[in-house]
Amino acid sequence: MPFFCFLTKLAIHCINLYNELYIYIQKNVEKIQIMKYRLNSQTLLDVLGQWNSFIRRKIHLIACGGTALTLLGVKESTKDVDFMVPNESEHRYLTKILKDLGYRQTTGSGWNKKGDLFIFDLFKGNCWNLLHEAGLYG
Repeated sequence: MPFFCFLTKLAIHCINLYNELYIYIQKNVEKIQIMKYRLNSQTLLDVLGQWNSFIRRKIHLIACGGTALTLLGVKESTKDVDFMVPNESEHRYLTKILKDLGYRQTTGSGWNKKGDLFIFDLFKGNCWNLLHEAGLYG
């Protein structure tokens, strides 16, 4: 095969690969963009570690939903962060610490720090009672 024919076939192959990649990106652009707005377990643990360096007493957090599955390694990432804080005094203490760290309450249970993409939902109260009242337990 002449060298020119080889280069032509190689160029055609590269163009085809480029076109396949372009089509893949176009089909998956939403998924690719969404992944920027998700927390993996390491990032979530890093944030909790930052909080922990300012917390001076024990606080019980119960991870819920996608947060729990991400921390357990069942899911790769989560788009929102949900924690139950069963003890109301611990909830008050944690929200005070978050205020001191620059977080602000953005929803009834949601806390966000300026510049962060994520809202941390901190639901207060006894989760067993909430599950029971919702008919999900017992």
